[in-house]
Amino acid sequence: MTASSMERLPDAPNAWVDTETGVIYIGRDNQTVESILQEASAAVTAPVDHPPGIDEYTAAIAAMLDAKAKERRYDNAVSIATYVGSRNAQWAAEAQTFVAWRDQIWTYCYAELDEVQTGQREQPTISDFLTELETQFPLIWPA
Repeated sequence: MTASSMERLPDAPNAWVDTETGVIYIGRDNQTVESILQEASAAVTAPVDHPPGIDEYTAAIAAMLDAKAKERRYDNAVSIATYVGSRNAQWAAEAQTFVAWRDQIWTYCYAELDEVQTGQREQPTISDFLTELETQFPLIWPA
């Protein structure tokens, strides 16, 4: 987060949004964005005292899928999927590859998270789970 990635919200004079992450920061009257960011970076947050839930896993996985789509200059995972029937052969090939990969990811994720919930698998951290996905299911783009 940097001041250059911050944009003031039009109807909230003390509110700023980080255009890179979407995080909204609320400051005091007449507080500068630099001061808000300094306070935010100095803030100490309490560690999460509960294991991540399914919503936290799915949000992280969805973000991973979006990031992969952006590697090929698509807006997000949904956007690239719309190109499956494209008349542009390269875009169609990328979309078909992505959709097949995405389906593998979600099929595996839900099966593994079901095993966590039934006690058949130890619950991984979100970071470890994302690494596991990237290792087991590397996305190989078409040439």
